[in-house]
Amino acid sequence: MLNKAEISFAVSIVNSGVRVKKRGVLSDRLHREWGIGTSVLKRNQYTYNHRDVEIIQSRLEQAGITLGQDISFGGSRSDIAAQMVSEKVGADPVFAQPMCMKVIAPGVSINAMNVVPTGTGHLQYDLSDIKEIRAEAMVIVENLETFKRLDDVKFNFPVEGYLFIWRGGPKSKLSLPNTQPIVKQLGTTHHVPTGFFGDYDLKGLIMADELGGAFCILPSLDELLNAQLQGNAKDYQNQWEEFCAKRSMLAKNVPLEPYIAFLLDKRQSYTQERTTVAELCHTRIDLES
Repeated sequence: MLNKAEISFAVSIVNSGVRVKKRGVLSDRLHREWGIGTSVLKRNQYTYNHRDVEIIQSRLEQAGITLGQDISFGGSRSDIAAQMVSEKVGADPVFAQPMCMKVIAPGVSINAMNVVPTGTGHLQYDLSDIKEIRAEAMVIVENLETFKRLDDVKFNFPVEGYLFIWRGGPKSKLSLPNTQPIVKQLGTTHHVPTGFFGDYDLKGLIMADELGGAFCILPSLDELLNAQLQGNAKDYQNQWEEFCAKRSMLAKNVPLEPYIAFLLDKRQSYTQERTTVAELCHTRIDLES
């Protein structure tokens, strides 16, 4: 089966009338394997005659490519399948705007269909397909590992009707990156309050505040203190500069003050994974938006 480089090379000769190519890894290989091109060593190039063109045309026809047709690799596999036999060279993802969602208790419906718990799995929606959300709340979950293992998180409040949505990673193909503004817009459109469940650290508190949602989810301070859980001092230091720059904005969100004070006292950060495996209870903190 032809790959993208081979197709582009062949089409440029057959459709565009190119009869000279510089010597390189691809032209050398096709010279050996396809038997095309006459080497001109002094000019470091290959020339292609009528017989070569016929061989190339035969290769393209075997791949289901219509001669004279412009080839684009920018579409989906279905788009490419309309042009050639091998649709696997399609570049676009199946979901253009993927969103990872799940519940751990009933009470949520999307597009009039009830959403059920999926264990460590999740439901994948394309943003354009979401027409209706009925839920008590939508919660952005910062980390994928915690999103996968939400069943292991101890919540000290009822989560029936809560729709959890992964924040997304910068290079992940599972989800759009940085879904906070999208979830906030979904909340406004469908009249569902939004919340943030992230790491308990300075950055996590900033993210919760900047979302402008109705609440955030944080570990119980009493349980964290009693557990004498060791945090990460290096992460705390790495987040200090941004925290100082945004401290005045955070101060307006009074419910966060005890959590800020705890971190400032301990000078440590606590990831979602750490507070979850420590079996600490996590509570809902209503914010002042």
